[in-house]
Amino acid sequence: MKYLLPLILSILAFLLIGGAYAFLFFGVNGYVERIAVAVQSSETLTRRDTTARSIEKFLKEVEVERETLSGFVIKNDDVVSVIELLEQVARDEGVVLSISSVSASDVSGWDHHERIDVLFSVSGSFANLTDFIATLESLPVASRVESGGFEVSGNANWFGSFAVTFIKEKL
Repeated sequence: MKYLLPLILSILAFLLIGGAYAFLFFGVNGYVERIAVAVQSSETLTRRDTTARSIEKFLKEVEVERETLSGFVIKNDDVVSVIELLEQVARDEGVVLSISSVSASDVSGWDHHERIDVLFSVSGSFANLTDFIATLESLPVASRVESGGFEVSGNANWFGSFAVTFIKEKL
């Protein structure tokens, strides 16, 4: 019994120290995992903040250019003014304009703008028709002559059919 008591005390001390070690090991391991998650979240937020600051700086740097370019885009409520502009150019250049269709269409990848396709025909002298198209191409709006052609219709009168696309803000 003399030797048994120290053996029992040694086993109890070993179990107590082993239990304390296991408790501390698993506790510290849990804290290490939490710290790793916090560091990863912090890095993600830092990257997000850096990206946001970079975008904000870029937008400030190109603000003047964006405002200039937005002046060439038709405002959402100005579609009628484009048709009136075409009619005014036709009158100024001495041609007869007949608009056959005006339609809006989405373009893949364009989130804030859409196309306005205008199909029309014009008639008049060849010189007036070429002046009309030249003036149309120089309008201060984002536009492109998609297709067109002239043909003589007799008595030195010419006829032309055209498709023009304008860029407009979306609703």
